[in-house]
Amino acid sequence: MTLFQRFIVQAKNPRGFIGSLMLRILNMEHSGMNTWRMKQEAINDGNLVLIVGCGGGKPLQFLSNINPSGKIYGIDFFVQAVKDSIKTNQMDVANGKVIVTKASVSSSYTD
Repeated sequence: MTLFQRFIVQAKNPRGFIGSLMLRILNMEHSGMNTWRMKQEAINDGNLVLIVGCGGGKPLQFLSNINPSGKIYGIDFFVQAVKDSIKTNQMDVANGKVIVTKASVSSSYTD
């Protein structure tokens, strides 16, 4: 498998050091789009916000900065993305402002 093919695999399912590197690259590549999108929403200080597919954690960090007294939840299907999101938002996770969980949006909830 070529190096390029390995990066493609990591983009689909990030794992380990290379997965973290891929998540950082994706954070950088998507930052402009994420910033623009979040500015389109009326997010006010004190809001409760959910980010589906939080990737490496930069969208959570951005929301935390513009919503200082709010609470931010992030979910991602990939374990490495959850780990990296927690690391990126370490202080906010420690004080309970940001909560990151491994979850799938395709899983259904039943009582």
